[in-house]
Amino acid sequence: MQQTSNTRTIQRLTALWGLCESGLGGWMHALHIPLTGFFVGGFAVVVVGLLAHYSRNNMRVMLQSLVLVLLIKAAASPQSPPPAYIAVAFQGLIGAVLYRFIANFSVASILFAIIAMLESALQKLLIMTILFGRSLWNALDASFEGIVKDFHLPGNMPFSSWVIIIYSSIYALWGLIIGIWVAGLPKKLDTYSEKLVLDVKATTPSQDKVHAKRPGKLGFIFFTLVFIVFVLLYQQSFNKAFYVILRTIAVL
Repeated sequence: MQQTSNTRTIQRLTALWGLCESGLGGWMHALHIPLTGFFVGGFAVVVVGLLAHYSRNNMRVMLQSLVLVLLIKAAASPQSPPPAYIAVAFQGLIGAVLYRFIANFSVASILFAIIAMLESALQKLLIMTILFGRSLWNALDASFEGIVKDFHLPGNMPFSSWVIIIYSSIYALWGLIIGIWVAGLPKKLDTYSEKLVLDVKATTPSQDKVHAKRPGKLGFIFFTLVFIVFVLLYQQSFNKAFYVILRTIAVL
């Protein structure tokens, strides 16, 4: 019974991961919203950690989930750039390896989250270098040297190095925060599920209460849809983003 429950949980986590990559990731790429890897990558780290927990660090199961997510992403959001697929593949592979060979779940979660976020940051810096060349960093250094001379300040380290260090540190810190949260998440979920089962057994809601809750849920869905529409209209990419939404729903 427990194995069946875990199988269903793994299937749902895989679908959730695919929805995030193809839905949220696809929308952010379509609307040109920055920090895609920061948020989508962080969500992927959480899902991979839960997959490792419920699959008992089974590398084969985790790699199967990764392949499914890549297929969903390719079918639902083909407009995503190649680096997005590389990031997903790296997160899935490094997560499967670390959770398989590191017995301590907390240590594996923290290490995995930091590595995954650092890869996302360094990948963006590499893309900037490829697109703009070394001239981008030279321009930053030249601007910084001008400011230093104007204020008679010492400038031993190039400004571009500071940018890379600070940018990578922010992603690494975010990975540390996510990793610590993921390390304690399974225990919190188990405690919450046990409490939920006891509450359901103790009280069975009447039909009137069930109907009374529906307007609140409908109101939340309506508010979310209105918010999305306003964002799309503001970005003037309604047709493109609406197409991404329909493709994601159809594939899932």
